[in-house]
Amino acid sequence: MKCRFGVAFAVGLSFVHLKAENVVFADFEGGEYPNGWIVKGDAFGKSPATGIFLKQQKVKGFKGKGFVNTFVRQDKSTGSLTSPEFTI
Repeated sequence: MKCRFGVAFAVGLSFVHLKAENVVFADFEGGEYPNGWIVKGDAFGKSPATGIFLKQQKVKGFKGKGFVNTFVRQDKSTGSLTSPEFTI
């Protein structure tokens, strides 16, 4: 099965704890989004966030230093973040 991961669809998902057999094929630890990820609009900024934005509540439940944060312009932000195709 080939899939694409779209952050817009991840809003209702809960965090999954990684097991030793899980494979990480991309992360948000660098100063830019992983190669092949498509950013549209202004909701995701130019790079992964490393902290909260002005007037944003505490963000928790992520691992590492970087994460996808759509609060760039508070509730005015819109856009999409799409991964390259991958096989499950």
